[in-house]
Amino acid sequence: MPRKTLLCLLLCLGLLLVLETVIYRHFGDQQSPQSANFRLSSEQAKAFIQKTPDLQIIDVRTKIEFSFHALPKSINMPLFKIHKMAKTLPSDTPVLIVDLIGARAIQAYKVLRRVRPDLKEIYYLQGDLFDLLPQKPRESVIKKLISSHFSTPGALLPLTS
Repeated sequence: MPRKTLLCLLLCLGLLLVLETVIYRHFGDQQSPQSANFRLSSEQAKAFIQKTPDLQIIDVRTKIEFSFHALPKSINMPLFKIHKMAKTLPSDTPVLIVDLIGARAIQAYKVLRRVRPDLKEIYYLQGDLFDLLPQKPRESVIKKLISSHFSTPGALLPLTS
């Protein structure tokens, strides 16, 4: 009985997390002239990076993912460590949070808003990180990720060279 209760509790917590993310994406921090905290598409982020020289880019992927390819001048703060590492961010510098597709970036954004309310300009990439990279290494990065997690990558996905 306790195992069944634990599984039910974990399932409920997972559903709450998914529901919170869906609601936040739909209603949270809409882009408006009054709000300096919002999501950026890949195109908007690219332009923002070019026009903001003092921008702090936070990559919330794991160290392994970060080591394969990262934006120039970005620092790695894995999502599970961001609440501890957030105190190192200067409060007067704009912050752009990125990850591979945007799912972790929105979670990191919510954590930073709670942990560091003094940060005035926080943005997150809601889009594909590969669109911001100078070269598009999508397939090679995917191959490296798969081979780092599985011994036979070709058996999992048919990737071409």
